[in-house]
Order: sequence, then C-alpha cells, then structure tokens
Amino acid sequence: MAHNADVPRPSPAKGRPVVTLPALTAAKFEAYRAMRAAGLTKRQLAERLGWQPSQATRLFDGRHASRLDPIEAALHGLGRRLVVTSRSYSRRRRLTAKNIGQATDLKRHSGSMRAR
Repeated sequence: MAHNADVPRPSPAKGRPVVTLPALTAAKFEAYRAMRAAGLTKRQLAERLGWQPSQATRLFDGRHASRLDPIEAALHGLGRRLVVTSRSYSRRRRLTAKNIGQATDLKRHSGSMRAR
C-alpha cells in the first residue's frame, strides 16, 4: 500500500505456518484492493468521497490507527461493504504477528526460509 502497488491475496497455507493479520489491517487491505480494482488512486478516491487527499493517504497507512467508519465509507464509495466473520481456531497452533518470533525458529534451508 505504501508504494501504490497491488497487494496480493493470501496464498493457501498448505501446511505452512499462517500469520493472521489484525482485523483493522485486513479491513484496510480489502479497501485498498477494492480501490485498485476500481482503477482509482488515493487522490481520486478522496475526491469521490469528498475527503481531503491526506485522509485517503492516512486510511491506507499501516502505522495509522484508523477507525472502522472511514474504512466502511471508502468501501461504500467503491460499491462494497465490510463483512466481519469469526472462525474457530484449528487444532494446530496458529501463528500471529505477535508470537511468530517466539513460536518459530526460522532457519535458512535450501535457499528458502522455513519454519522449524
């Protein structure tokens, strides 16, 4: 998002460790993907919503703690809506950004990073 490039969708885990994004970050990514799919820039999205350009820039700043209402407004302006769901944890321990450093020992193996 910081470099105005497309953000890929998550790939299937297929037995690999999973990092779960915080809900706010995931919502920002969805709004950003919707904006890119619509072919808009942050400035154009701001114009569409009647915002200052800096508001759209802050919305997609991963370090800015946005509220959900501007994210929902951006999605609404793009013809989308935010849907929140919950899932039960799998039996295997899920890795989060908080515990990934504690739960895995990354080791360089065969030219790629693997969790051990």
